[in-house]
Amino acid sequence: MEGVGSGDFYNSFNIINYGVDAAMAKINQITPFSLIEADYKQYINNHRSNRKCNVPIAFIKMNNAGNKSADVIKKAIKTKPVNGTINFDQLENELLYIAKIYDYEMVDYHLSKNIETNQWGIEVNAKEKSWGPKYINFGLTVESDLKKESNFNLLVLYKKKEQNYLGGESLIHACFGDGRYLSYEFYQPLDAKRNFFITPHLSYSKKAANYRLSDSLEPFNCVNIKEHIGFDFGCRIGDNSEIRAGYLFKRIQYEKYDLWSTNQIFINKQKHGMLKLQIAFDNLDSAYFPSKGLSFKSYYYYQSKNWGSDVKESGIVFSGILPISFYKNTTVINKLRTKVPLNNASDLPGGTDSLGGFLKISGFEMDSLVGNYYLLYNLIFQRKILELPMVFGKGVYLGASLDAGNIWLNHRAINKDDLIMGTSVFVGAETFLGPIYLAAGFAEYGKSSAYINIGQHF
Repeated sequence: MEGVGSGDFYNSFNIINYGVDAAMAKINQITPFSLIEADYKQYINNHRSNRKCNVPIAFIKMNNAGNKSADVIKKAIKTKPVNGTINFDQLENELLYIAKIYDYEMVDYHLSKNIETNQWGIEVNAKEKSWGPKYINFGLTVESDLKKESNFNLLVLYKKKEQNYLGGESLIHACFGDGRYLSYEFYQPLDAKRNFFITPHLSYSKKAANYRLSDSLEPFNCVNIKEHIGFDFGCRIGDNSEIRAGYLFKRIQYEKYDLWSTNQIFINKQKHGMLKLQIAFDNLDSAYFPSKGLSFKSYYYYQSKNWGSDVKESGIVFSGILPISFYKNTTVINKLRTKVPLNNASDLPGGTDSLGGFLKISGFEMDSLVGNYYLLYNLIFQRKILELPMVFGKGVYLGASLDAGNIWLNHRAINKDDLIMGTSVFVGAETFLGPIYLAAGFAEYGKSSAYINIGQHF
């Protein structure tokens, strides 16, 4: 076809029209080969139901598992020969599942004859990916109020997959710049189908900034140091959900200074030891620019002195994303995040959570509002304005958001009537580097900031 190259995947819809036009031009010649709809349905049904082999199948064996254990992979294949026949649809579904879970490039099968026993069977072959199992991703965030305050952070994610025969995986997150952050997590499946797993994890962070408590919004200098160690036991439910139960211990230290000098006002240290029960679901079509699906994560926590905490408290943390598409390239995204106590929690002198930044009450500096309980809702309008070539990514988006939320130091201060309003406008792109954002945010109290993000969010 004139003007069409082998790499023009982004122009697929127009190329299809060329085929339609060519078929219509030859309609009189190809009509005799057509079937009426009833006959075509009968043909399809017969084709699907007659997937039989001309020889009896006696065995299924894993011939090549790459760098992984063939015995472990074979345990994930539940299809067995019955009276010399096999359910090929079930087998293919299981092989697709194996390719996804075990991170293969391809899993295929073929007929094979055992010369010694003179029996026919199925041999399964798996092809390892030509890239990995080590991956590294980078991200960059820049934030400025366009006056005198600015923040710069470089983000790094290192992932090493398939570290043992069950598929152990290490994750290391690091942040360098105005904030320092380092975390490690080890994901260890416990069975061949990777339905059950354990995840020990730990982290350290330190950040110095001008913080604000939501009840006064008066800024103060503070150095925030957090350390945590934890352990989860989990179970996957299908392809999109999981449940976890675990223990988390964290220490938080606040060093508060006078805003106009280096005089230290006080040092506050807290310990939080808690039990957690979490459920999560995610079938969004995109992590950063979704147009359909649903995602939510919620966990219940309970902390007391018996578990190493300074306070006795229980509560629920919830976050959810619901995109609704109205037209082909237009989506309204609803986001909700909240943390609420379930009992009369003891007052804590320093905040354990924070808001502020792009889509976290846009206009405020990143993580500049501190407290212990929060409510945040985002209404995001997003429109895809450009389709990118496949080698560069997926698309370019134009959007705006309305943010409403606040964060409170103690449970008695929680009041839905004192929500802080913010808004943002942004241009974003989903690229092979990850998401790219250029945004401007505006909030009450004359707050405004500009944001640039390149690469992954961690």
